[in-house]
Amino acid sequence: MSRLKPGQTFSFVPDETGQPLTATVKRLGARIDEGSQTLLLIASLPKAEGLLGGMSGTAHFAEFK
Repeated sequence: MSRLKPGQTFSFVPDETGQPLTATVKRLGARIDEGSQTLLLIASLPKAEGLLGGMSGTAHFAEFK
């Protein structure tokens, strides 16, 4: 978690469109959920054709490959 920081960019690929978008980390949750091993991450995305609230997808962080 210490490697994720506000202002960091990453690639987000919505499941519905398959088109990669550059997103920016805005805020991080305070802790990792032990059961699901997830962390709340709030990010901003550019306006994009076909992108709607509630869509899910995959985040790719180049720094962690």
